[in-house]
Amino acid sequence: RSVRRQRVARSSEVAAGQLRGDPSVAPRCVEEKAFSYMGDDCQYYLSRGSDPSASPILLIHPVGVGLSKWFWEPFIEEFKRKHPQNDIYAPDLLGCGSCRRYEEELGKGPDTDLAEQWAKQLRSFSEDVIKRPAVVVTQGALGTV
Repeated sequence: RSVRRQRVARSSEVAAGQLRGDPSVAPRCVEEKAFSYMGDDCQYYLSRGSDPSASPILLIHPVGVGLSKWFWEPFIEEFKRKHPQNDIYAPDLLGCGSCRRYEEELGKGPDTDLAEQWAKQLRSFSEDVIKRPAVVVTQGALGTV
């Protein structure tokens, strides 16, 4: 039980730190990196796998107040314990975490489709960063993106 409490405490520390924009609380098993999209530097987590031939995993966080790549931190740590071979990527979506770009899109009227913007961002991320087919895991209603 004490290991479980430590994980919960660490997850809470990471979540609180990410909401404050404190990069020093990034999960222990990942690197925090950035990619450029539409002139914005969007952060993402990368947890490198032990087998380059294993399928990479792309984690898409839910959208809501305060949510970002850190949402996946407990999953990444637990998954890596059991499956260290896969690369895992967890980017911030536009308007979430470090990626604020979509706030500019809101002022463009009713034709602004944020789901379409997220889909374009994720396609760009997949092509420019991952560079090969990946297993996609979503939480919430973003499966259609």
